[in-house]
Amino acid sequence: MNSCGAIILAAGTSERMGTPKALLTFSNGVTFIEQIAEKYLEAGTERIVLVINPSLSQKINSMPFCQNHHVIVVENKEPEKGRIHSIKLGLNKMAVQPIFIQNVDNPFVTVELLNQMIPLLQPNKYVSPFYKGSGGHPILISKEIALQLKGCDLKTPLNLFLANCEQLKMEQGNSGILVNINTPDDYRSAFK
Repeated sequence: MNSCGAIILAAGTSERMGTPKALLTFSNGVTFIEQIAEKYLEAGTERIVLVINPSLSQKINSMPFCQNHHVIVVENKEPEKGRIHSIKLGLNKMAVQPIFIQNVDNPFVTVELLNQMIPLLQPNKYVSPFYKGSGGHPILISKEIALQLKGCDLKTPLNLFLANCEQLKMEQGNSGILVNINTPDDYRSAFK
């Protein structure tokens, strides 16, 4: 068990995709949200909070991984308030601890990646994985940054908030950290 938490963000309306991104599947039929949560569970993450759109509640809550006591499902009834609102909802269900922030449309997270990021974290900093100089997902924020995020203005985009924090770059060899699936074309391209 590691001392980190994870917030998996899946509260958006998936307008460009036309179907909920959390329920998109890999070729083996496993949904994005199942795969991502399972990787965090395999890595020994202490608490995983899924922040979801209420329209997904029945479907996601019936998935077997949601029965794990390390997993909590939180509905964001106001997704129009943006990503910071979803993050705050997740933070309210966690102890003060380092937190991974994971988007459901970045589905190629691995246990190895998570385990490489954890020992690099330092107080008041966050870790970002990089592939050939480009930053990807997820990020791992320190408990100090998590506390600051709790008090952050909802109008502040996450990237602007993080611009005031010190980033620790972790260059690694997995190009999957850059994949962001927002449209049917992105999905087809990722799984061609």
